[in-house]
Amino acid sequence: MPERAGLSFPRLIGAGAALMAFSLAGAAGAGAGVGQNQLTLTSQGVETDEAGAFISVSVQNATPKEQNEVVVRCVFLNRGRTLGSASTPLYAIPSGKTGYGQVRLLGATSATSAACTITSAE
Repeated sequence: MPERAGLSFPRLIGAGAALMAFSLAGAAGAGAGVGQNQLTLTSQGVETDEAGAFISVSVQNATPKEQNEVVVRCVFLNRGRTLGSASTPLYAIPSGKTGYGQVRLLGATSATSAACTITSAE
């Protein structure tokens, strides 16, 4: 997976579940002390309803301390064309535990996939 400024690029998530490792090593202001592969982002497939698109996400915390806030950002796509992006914070994930959330983009009723990544952790 290519990296820039210590942040891993997202992988495309379609109908199946996907698992992505996240690296914050060396990312300025993005969670001092969070090392490579210590936060693991998992997501389910994109779903739509009359309001838009959403994707369920979880972050496993393998760091030695609680993560006060982990932000997950997803770019929603329709057959490769970007519809927009949205993010959600996951709060207070203890060491060794998993935090759960949902990222929703209103109006994106035609979304077929999403590319998600952890954008910050502290």
